[in-house]
Amino acid sequence: MKILTNPILLRFIGVLALWNILFRFSLSYVLENEYWIGAVLAPVIFFLVMYQTGRYFGLKQWNDLPVNMSFTYHLSNFAVFFLVSYGFYFVGLLSKYESISSVNYTLVFWGIGLFVHFLYYRKEMKNSIKGLDRDQLFD
Repeated sequence: MKILTNPILLRFIGVLALWNILFRFSLSYVLENEYWIGAVLAPVIFFLVMYQTGRYFGLKQWNDLPVNMSFTYHLSNFAVFFLVSYGFYFVGLLSKYESISSVNYTLVFWGIGLFVHFLYYRKEMKNSIKGLDRDQLFD
């Protein structure tokens, strides 16, 4: 299934972009104003919101067509987060307390997690036919 022909994934990417922009603005705001508890709460809340958003759209996708697209959703989340983060850096919207190295470290560690997800995803796809579980097809 191609990304541009998948309306659920496109909506997911749009919602991700809005959440990421809101997160970047809120994190920069709490850091600039030295609300240090907010510097801890903002990423935790962001993680929970992103998890629920992914779960909502993933289940919606699964109900539409039971194909494992978890890696595609994870990759989309990764790409949107870093496009927004580096966009904020290049435009100069990051707080003076936020260095680009924190974004770079996040990129490396999340990238490692994404690569591990890709390996598991490829293994799972070898046991399927065009993304559909063989057991579901031949019941």
